[in-house]
This record gives sequence, C-alpha cells and structure tokens, in this order.
Amino acid sequence: MGNKESKSEYGTILVHTDQPFCISGQAVTGNVHIQINKPFLAKSLVLELAGKEKCKWYVQKQRIEGEGEEMHVVHYEEKYSDKKDIIEFETTLVEFGEEILAVGQYTFPFSFNLPADCPASTYYTGSMKSIAYVKYKCKAKLDGHDDNKIKFKSGIVVRQMNTNGSGNLKGSEEVEIKKC
Repeated sequence: MGNKESKSEYGTILVHTDQPFCISGQAVTGNVHIQINKPFLAKSLVLELAGKEKCKWYVQKQRIEGEGEEMHVVHYEEKYSDKKDIIEFETTLVEFGEEILAVGQYTFPFSFNLPADCPASTYYTGSMKSIAYVKYKCKAKLDGHDDNKIKFKSGIVVRQMNTNGSGNLKGSEEVEIKKC
C-alpha cells in the first residue's frame, strides 16, 4: 500500500511505525515527522487508524424469457457485496492553540494498543471478479488556521497474535506401523 501526502506549500508529514507490521493485541509505536517549509499557524496534530473488511462476488444465474417458440435462456450475473468497519481510532497528539511552527523539522512520538480481536490484513481476488480484503490505514493531519492542512495517509499491515503459545512444536507420539 502506498503513501499519500497532501500537496501543501507549508510542508510535508510522514508517519513511521517502529515495526514493519503490527500485531493485534499489542502496542503500535512510532513517530510522526513533520517538515515545515514556511511558517504555519497550527491548531492540532491528529493521528487516525481505520480498518475495514470488504467483499464482493458475482453469481452466474439464468432465467427463461418469452413464450412458445420465442422462449430462450438469458444468462446474467448478480452482484453481492458486504463491508464492515473493524476499527476507528483517533487521538490528538498535540494541541498547538495559536502556535506558529517555524521552518524546520519536528518529531512527535505516539503509542496505542490494537484490540486483540483485529483480524489480519489480507487481500484475495478470485474467479469472476470476486475480491475480499481486510485493510488498515493510518492517517496524520496537521490542522492549521484558515483551513490549511498538511495530511498523510498510508497502509499498515496487521498480523494476528499467535494464540497457540510459543509456536515451537515439541512432543512425541508412538505410532504403530502396519503393512498395507
């Protein structure tokens, strides 16, 4: 998933997590980096995380139309889809009030916990244009006065926590070998 920066004359913003992926039920830590190119009258710095699942599939169907010798079979597709929001999290990292951010670079750390029941990021494409995915996006927004904003959006990979213990397989089992 790519990163999307807003085109702002005031500067750029970037969200960097400390890990290459996040694990459900654990802390997500990182930094929001801001490059200010010209003085910016800042209100607040907001960090958002949104996750959603979506699926879409088509079913081939047929119906009979007409009567008598005009009767014929018509083939068509019916589309089915569903979507669900998994998580919507928003936190204000800094309230600036009426502070003017001078030209330069700024870094603001963040930390929050993912819920333990967050499903893993996934993407599936199948036959007949079917798709299913779970994806997460992280957004950072530096709000300024006079509707000025510097924004950033990026995908985040979430993996599910290992619930089977350490993941190391140990043990033994006796098996009777029989002739075929």
